[in-house]
Amino acid sequence: PVQFVIGAAFYRRAFHNIKSKTIGMDVLVSLATTIAYFFSVYEIIRNFDQIIATGHYEGLLYFEASAIIITVILVGHYMEHKVKLQTSKALQELMELASKEALVIEDGHEVLKPIDAISPGMVLRVKKGEKIPLDGTILSGKTIIDEAMITGESVPVTRIEGQSVIGATMNVGATFSMTVTHALGSSLLQKIIEAVEEAQSQKPKIQRIADLIASIFVPIVILIAITAFIVHIFWLNPGQFHPSFSASIAVLVISCPCALGLATPMSIMVGSSRSARRGILFKNGTIFEKTPVINTIAFDKTGTLTVGKPVVTDIIGEDLKILASMEMASSHPLSLAILEKAEQQQLELINDVPVEEIPGFGLKASYNHHRYIAGSLAFIQSSLEIQDEQLQTIEAMQRQGKTTILFAKDDVVTTIVAIKDTVKESARGAINKLHEMGIATYLLTGDHELVAQSLAQEVGIEAAQVKAGMTPFEKAEFIKELQAQGKKVAFVGDGINDAIALQNADLSMAIGSGSSIAIESSDVTLLHSDLGAIVDTLLISRAVIKNIKLGFFWAFSYNLFAIPIAFMGLLSPVVAALAMVVSDVTVVLNALRLHRIKLK
Repeated sequence: PVQFVIGAAFYRRAFHNIKSKTIGMDVLVSLATTIAYFFSVYEIIRNFDQIIATGHYEGLLYFEASAIIITVILVGHYMEHKVKLQTSKALQELMELASKEALVIEDGHEVLKPIDAISPGMVLRVKKGEKIPLDGTILSGKTIIDEAMITGESVPVTRIEGQSVIGATMNVGATFSMTVTHALGSSLLQKIIEAVEEAQSQKPKIQRIADLIASIFVPIVILIAITAFIVHIFWLNPGQFHPSFSASIAVLVISCPCALGLATPMSIMVGSSRSARRGILFKNGTIFEKTPVINTIAFDKTGTLTVGKPVVTDIIGEDLKILASMEMASSHPLSLAILEKAEQQQLELINDVPVEEIPGFGLKASYNHHRYIAGSLAFIQSSLEIQDEQLQTIEAMQRQGKTTILFAKDDVVTTIVAIKDTVKESARGAINKLHEMGIATYLLTGDHELVAQSLAQEVGIEAAQVKAGMTPFEKAEFIKELQAQGKKVAFVGDGINDAIALQNADLSMAIGSGSSIAIESSDVTLLHSDLGAIVDTLLISRAVIKNIKLGFFWAFSYNLFAIPIAFMGLLSPVVAALAMVVSDVTVVLNALRLHRIKLK
């Protein structure tokens, strides 16, 4: 039962190995245990009369050795399987995020349907405290959503009518209705799961070399085993079959090509699991090899080093309420920043202010017998005079890369608002850490030189390595120039408007913050807005490659040390099987060390 029932898996895998011309460990185990088993059967048949007459057999049989070899190796496989289940825990957690059902609105009624029956265009109702079933846009209502499980952002975000929502995130605000834009198979969560699976399945170049070595290794081991038998039977133990046979079986069993085969996939699996928990998605396993050689990183500005959302940084004056009331009539992005500031200050805005918008310049209004005007410096100067002190304040703000909005009441400037796309809190720390690692950093942006230099100074990028006023095509050309100098360049962008630069870089990294486009267009997607993840990407990939090489070193060292000992007949087949399992487990435990990588 042990040899042909419990051990049947070895025979099946060995058959497939031989059929696909990829001879591995299962061939060695099947060959060794089968020879040992049938030799023992032959001995019993040959000495059957003696056994019947005396009740025992005085020679050596290998039934126990064969059974123990199979048992020990299966225990080793069980341990490896447990480790793989542990390393894929992050993937299981992602899968568990998905909703199982959704509340569909049909003919004015709510109908509960399984998630796989939902298609784009359907209208869903999502109640407070429920998971958002699928990706979509809010049809009606306003709510607050906790997106931490997908984007890593700890602060819940407000979503209003017309804005996108991500499936598997939590509705912590109010009930709303939404239109589905992506079915289960094309949702952001599914793309994340597929990215993790892809990273764990694809073989990097270093693994393909290991597979080639292993395919050559097994036939060589069989020859060594035959040679061991011949050397023992004719020279070391002349005419003694059992020591010669035992040495030959030990060589077959102790040789371990599986350690070579385990080193890379186990390290990739643990590394991708560790990175997924940090919100870092590697597109495939080959990216782990590309990342450690990067010595230059070029950054886009908006949405990468900055939040990507203009915010009010300074207010000089006290007329924000009437200014914000006027800005409600504007569609300009800067108006949204002023309105958000008014909301933060809980100002009660005036809805009936008659506003005239001059597109690209500013706003005019008359209210309660007063004339108001708001807009850029040039727009205000065309209508009235500005005090010298105010001009100096405005110039100082502009030198800091801030955009200024002026507000005048009856031809007198009463309020100055400075707006800036705020630098991410993690930017300077990440840039400093990259410099400590010996990596050069560049800023490539389409913004004005003054704004770009101000930002670079704030985050720690040298002024000489700032390239402002660049188009997407110019960014791509500059990356080619750096590569022509022998540099290995990574480009970090938002994955949408930086597609050309991402494509030309040696390594593309997109800060997606939940963008499915980012996952598809980049080598590495950083789901979180924390730029420290860039440093962690380098640390994890370096650790993975180092771990793979250490696993190879152990596998080669083990075989170089163990095979000669077995050849000399100093190990029994059972001890050889135990040593082989220890070799496998050592490689697996080495890979598990990646869970303890110290990140930033």
